[in-house]
Amino acid sequence: ATTTTTSRPSPPWFITSQPSVWSTAKPTVRPPSRITTPAQQPHQQPPAPSTPVMPITTPASSTSTRSSADIEVDEEDQDLIPPANGSPANGPAMPPIMFETTQATTTSTFAPWRTSRRTTVPSTLYPESTSNGSPWYDYRQVCPPVVARNLSWNTTRAGDVAVQSCPGGANGLARWRCLARGESAFWHRDNPDLSECRSVWLTTLENRVTDGDVILGISRELSQVTNNSRGLYGGDMMITTKIIKNMAEKMALDIKTYQDSNQREVSVTELLQGVVRTGSNLLDKAQMASWKDLSHQEQMRVATSLLIGLEENAFLLADTLLQEKTIMHEGKNI
Repeated sequence: ATTTTTSRPSPPWFITSQPSVWSTAKPTVRPPSRITTPAQQPHQQPPAPSTPVMPITTPASSTSTRSSADIEVDEEDQDLIPPANGSPANGPAMPPIMFETTQATTTSTFAPWRTSRRTTVPSTLYPESTSNGSPWYDYRQVCPPVVARNLSWNTTRAGDVAVQSCPGGANGLARWRCLARGESAFWHRDNPDLSECRSVWLTTLENRVTDGDVILGISRELSQVTNNSRGLYGGDMMITTKIIKNMAEKMALDIKTYQDSNQREVSVTELLQGVVRTGSNLLDKAQMASWKDLSHQEQMRVATSLLIGLEENAFLLADTLLQEKTIMHEGKNI
């Protein structure tokens, strides 16, 4: 680093005999602020005391835009430095002038922040769409929505069973299983399973038989309830055949208390006629949907129970007759 000194005439109040700021003697004025240099830079020695200059050098730095720059202080700038006693020689008293430290401004260059961006996954996964715009579910195999037996069945995944309340106010639950076939799905059977659906009036008749009500009155009502104009369900078919069988057993107990044998024969004959009408109603084509509410095994059990009920009522009448006779009861379907 080089230092340049400009010679100018000293001001009249400047006393040359005073020690220089950089003199080795301990000055009486307030020392200027120190410039702290980095530890890694070598210490710069001040100029000789006889030279009235004040060079200030800025240490070089790897992040500084200015390095080894010299600040020149000429004699005009030195005029601002007060003497040791704080006042000029030939002038009024002046307040002490604080030494103004010039510090080089450095500009640091930082490496740009390196940011890492994580891949975010949406919290909601939307199903993909096929070419026709319909949603493509993960399980893919679903049974389509359909209306059957006055019930609306929603889309159901293959392997699941759709369950809902029975139609028409009947008691019980209706079920329909969805099965898989390759990559597609289909509803099991053409109709849902309504084997648990029972009409309220048939449930009431069953309770009346158990409670010991008049059998002939129940037989007449049963033939009316099962008339073709009334819609039955799979559960109604099962409970009707059960009532027919229970009425024969109940009538066999009741006629034992009759004193008149003719009365016993009339009562059993009337019961058999009502049972035949009821059986004919169950076998009518109008009740085909009710049979389809049952599985094949359940249909076989209902048909067997109906035949057994008719047979027991016929045997009861045969046991009641006093003499051999032929009695014929003909219905639409029996």
